[in-house]
Amino acid sequence: MSSNTVSAGIETERLVLREHISEDTNAILEIFGDIEVMRFFGMKPIQSLNAARKMIDYFKKSSEEHGLNRWAIVLKDLDTVVGSVFYTNIEKPYFRAEIGYLLGRKHWGKGIMTEALEKIISFGFETMNLNKIQALITVDNQRSFSLVERLGFCREGILREHNFNYVDNKFDDIYAYALFAQHHHILRDGLNA
Repeated sequence: MSSNTVSAGIETERLVLREHISEDTNAILEIFGDIEVMRFFGMKPIQSLNAARKMIDYFKKSSEEHGLNRWAIVLKDLDTVVGSVFYTNIEKPYFRAEIGYLLGRKHWGKGIMTEALEKIISFGFETMNLNKIQALITVDNQRSFSLVERLGFCREGILREHNFNYVDNKFDDIYAYALFAQHHHILRDGLNA
């Protein structure tokens, strides 16, 4: 998928999913500067607008060079960036990729990420031709693994001390989740029948 596909945008009832742009700098600082958001991501929070600008540049460069596709999650009614969703570790020869996501803390529990992920997961299976979408989630991130389980992902196992968490200075155990194209189509078609 090219960055042009990302920049074209994907719409849901409440959201626009589009490429990150320079005007997102303040929102990126708010989201990626929140220690509670970043704790589950394992990265130290950013602390400046300059760091937020560099992050947006990194998102664009990664999409162009490596096919790491990232969408800003924008609330239509407020025209505000509230999060980010992306594919990484894309392995085209094996028809698989990993999905990742972050949402600003004040927007947790409102169904926003469910709405965004439903579209991006469908995009992965239908446009990127994936067979398997993986999600790697820190074992203490109850909200996140509850989210992917609601979307049909199954837990495949645990990866011991798989990621280093730079917020808590420790190695995190990670649950490995997966959703397969055939199961997604069964769930989707069942809900729309």
